Amino acid sequence: ETTLKERENGDYYLRITGNSMSGIGIMDGSLVLVRQCDSIPSGKIAVVMIDQEVTVKRVIYKKGIMILEAANPDVESRYFTPQEIKELPVKIIGQVLSCRTNF
Repeated sequence: ETTLKERENGDYYLRITGNSMSGIGIMDGSLVLVRQCDSIPSGKIAVVMIDQEVTVKRVIYKKGIMILEAANPDVESRYFTPQEIKELPVKIIGQVLSCRTNF
């Protein structure tokens, strides 16, 4: 359940497909509330566009590398150099504020 404050800060909901973030409760079919932005602090959960693919992952910046970390041990993290971020491109398009899952 999202709070009124979260809804006021969020811009849109996104339905999740897949279980790469299941370790933190973001399951296939969940709705996440997203605040549109183009940058995010390290360690936060983001909606990221890689070329034409959209994914939700924890973003970590380490020694100039952007790491997209899944919350599922069966899904490998993805690593991007500054050159790959520019060329693919890899873009932050939002920060996940909350998650709603129906059982």
